[in-house]
Amino acid sequence: MNQNLFNKHENEIKNETEKFNKNFPNQPKFSSEVLNCQKQMEEHIKSKEYEKANELKIKIINMCSEQEEKWKTEIYEKKLNAYLDKFRIKHNNEINKVQIKNKSLLDKFSTKCLDELKIVENRYKNKFRDMLNDHIISKNSFQKPSKASLIKKIENATFSS
Repeated sequence: MNQNLFNKHENEIKNETEKFNKNFPNQPKFSSEVLNCQKQMEEHIKSKEYEKANELKIKIINMCSEQEEKWKTEIYEKKLNAYLDKFRIKHNNEINKVQIKNKSLLDKFSTKCLDELKIVENRYKNKFRDMLNDHIISKNSFQKPSKASLIKKIENATFSS
């Protein structure tokens, strides 16, 4: 049961991550600084200043990679985690409900077992008392009567008639 629940949750997280990735942009919007550098680079290319254009191109590539890395680590991961947190909370609630249900069932089972154990114990005690009483009765019936008990029986028999 729990393994099925964990597999279900794992699949749901996987599907939701894929859904998030489809809807979330694949690359960041670059800063105005990058866009300005691209315009400057285009102007240098038009004016045939290729060395300056190449320097700006290298600068743009570095800035883009920095911004993309920042976007991946800060923005994308935060938004993905925030998106998946609602599913994690839902999953934790489901797990807690199952655990509470299992605990309740275990408590009911334990109570039922204890009740049955008490019943069996009482049956054993009653059976033991019955056997002990039967033993005492049979022991008394096979005992040799003493002289005093015989005299009492005789006296009671003569006086009562």
